[in-house]
Formats: sequence, C-alpha cells, structure tokens
Amino acid sequence: MGIASTRCESCGLPVHSYRYCAHCTDEYGNLQSFDMRLESIVAEWEVEHPHLTYHEAREQAKHFMAQMPAWRDHPRIVGLRRAEAGFVRRNDTVGLRPNDPVGPTHGVPSPDIPHTSGLGMGFQGPR
Repeated sequence: MGIASTRCESCGLPVHSYRYCAHCTDEYGNLQSFDMRLESIVAEWEVEHPHLTYHEAREQAKHFMAQMPAWRDHPRIVGLRRAEAGFVRRNDTVGLRPNDPVGPTHGVPSPDIPHTSGLGMGFQGPR
C-alpha cells in the first residue's frame, strides 16, 4: 500500500504528508513569502515559456497563484480579482495593466471623464 499523495497548497506539486512542498518552504518548513514564491514561479515560467515577457509571466503567475489555497486570500490576489472585476479603490491598483479602464465607474476619477458620481472628490470635469 502506497502513501496517499495530496497537492502543495502553494504550487500544486504532489506532497505526501505536509501542506507545502520543499520548493515553497524555508529551511524550517514555513511557507515562503508571497513575493519569493511569485518571483520563483515567474523565473520558472520564463525558462519554460521563452516567448513570454517578464510582465506576461508575472501576470500569469499571479493568476495561477490565485487558484492555490495558500494564496487565494492574500491581499495582492484579492486586489487583482477586484481590479479585474472593475472594483478599484484609489489606492488599490494591484494587478492593473497599463490600458485598464480607470474612471468614475471604476472608483478612481479620470481627468478625461466628467466626475458625476457624487463622491465629493472635487473633480468637475472639463470646462
């Protein structure tokens, strides 16, 4: 009879008896930081997919991490999901891409769009 295998909650690799694999933990068995894991995944994906730019690999890595139990409630992942859904606060721009729409309907006033939401942010639009 073999040992039952489960998946690492951080990266999805098979593990036998722990929540995280050896790649996702430090020397004491503690989960590495979000940034360490993100950069590690990005570096791996840049090697496996040389056609991806660093920024493309980083965005895909964040989407991958959003599916993992260890990271799905991390503030930067939650911010990414909210940004993609169009719910962005003034200081919550994690995960935005350069051409993402940002304006009154997305929670941040844009100088190109008259401010009519009544949020009292003071922007009156072009005169």
